[in-house]
Amino acid sequence: MEIFLAILWVALWAGTCAIVAGAARGRSPFGWAILGALVSMFALIVLLALPKRETRVKGCPRCAELVKDKALVCRFCGHEFAVATE
Repeated sequence: MEIFLAILWVALWAGTCAIVAGAARGRSPFGWAILGALVSMFALIVLLALPKRETRVKGCPRCAELVKDKALVCRFCGHEFAVATE
């Protein structure tokens, strides 16, 4: 019975870390699930302390692929974006 509870405890922390990492923080759910299984609640505390990772993207007008917002040339088709002056 104790083995079952230990496995359930590890699965709970691994799943919680994976859900929070993927949905709320933009990080790797698989990696954080492994870390959560190894060090339980400490991984979740560290994960919640990290800032949210945001990657801004824009669509290429020529090939409709998503490229990073700061890109000057589309890596898929070579379309050159106009330089934004601020």
